[in-house]
This record gives sequence, C-alpha cells and structure tokens, in this order.
Amino acid sequence: MRLAQVDGETVTLQLGIHPDRLCRLLDEWFTPLGWSCRRYSCGGVLYTALGLLHPVTRQFEYKDAPAAPVGRSVTDPAVAAANTSFWRAAGMWGICADLRGLPPLRLKTESVGVVPVLSADGKTVESYRLAQPLHVECFGRDDAGRITHVQLATAAGAKIVWPES
Repeated sequence: MRLAQVDGETVTLQLGIHPDRLCRLLDEWFTPLGWSCRRYSCGGVLYTALGLLHPVTRQFEYKDAPAAPVGRSVTDPAVAAANTSFWRAAGMWGICADLRGLPPLRLKTESVGVVPVLSADGKTVESYRLAQPLHVECFGRDDAGRITHVQLATAAGAKIVWPES
C-alpha cells in the first residue's frame, strides 16, 4: 500500500501486493519450481521477467514488465522499482488482476491519519506519511467476483472501509 496523495481532507492510497506475499502465492499456485523471476535493465529502466513452467514443454515462458515510475517520497527507489516491476510482470499473467484494476482508494484524512515529513530545515513540508501502518484485512466481492469494497485495519485494530459512506 502506498500513500499516493494528500489533498486537504482526503488521502489517496494505491494498493499493491507485498513481494513476499506474491512469492508465497506463486509457490502455492505453481510450486516453488514452477515459476522463475529474472531482472534486467534496458534504457535505464528495470524490468522483471516472470516465467511460468509450461506443463508440456517443461520450459519457462516469460512475460516482462517495466518498473512503475516512483515518486519523491519513496524511501528506496531501487527496491520500489524491483517491487513494481515484479507486480506488473505478475499482472501480465493475470495474477492479482482484480487488485491491479482497483482505482486508488480515496479516504478521509481523519480516518486514515497522516503525518507531515519536514525538510532538513524543519519548516517546509516535503511529503506526508501514514501516521500508523495499515493493512488490508479483507475484500468484499460481488457475485461476479469483482472487488466492491476493501476493509483496512490499523495496528491498533481500528477498521476503515472503502468506499467510505
């Protein structure tokens, strides 16, 4: 989950899947020997090639995806590039496509809580961060399986539901 924007009374969050969780899903669905990941750089952009083992040819078939552009507030741009390219490559296979298709979550600032990050001079607000970590607790789905709502939870156990009423 990434804090994409703070705009007055609203916060915009972009959901994603943690790379460790994505690896566990790939292990579960394809077995640890049934998928492969390789990375390379082209034109200064990091790419991830995610390969799935073809059951007949016993060869990996790869789909490649570039890293997403990262904002200034990212702590480690290299890690962010590796994570987003891995997630995008999985999306090329349709893995977590429903999550990738979600629009950014717009929530009230008061329900999420943000803290300003000050510049070195201590006077200018450089960016914002979440006041406390959030995690996705569950997804609500319609009869067709599409995500209709997301329930987030704070470390203290408070619940936040998107879309907010």
